[in-house]
Amino acid sequence: MPDISHLAHIARGAMPDRETQTELILIKLVSFLRLTYQIRLLTYRAAKEKKNLILVIPTACTMSGPLIEHIIKHRKIFKLVRKEWDYT
Repeated sequence: MPDISHLAHIARGAMPDRETQTELILIKLVSFLRLTYQIRLLTYRAAKEKKNLILVIPTACTMSGPLIEHIIKHRKIFKLVRKEWDYT
């Protein structure tokens, strides 16, 4: 078995679905969304790069309490877009 203990110190990354000069766009086609590592990391990156984080979710998607609190806390850079999806 190879020794992989050194991998614990490597930082993970997260990529948005789309990136512009002023925005990081993340699209989640789910019925329920939690505050994930990806969302936290992209929020941090957006703040650091002075960009907006746009989270696009279906209109019927419900969100966890911690995610709602996170959006409120970072409302200056975090934008939530609810979109009607055509699944056909």
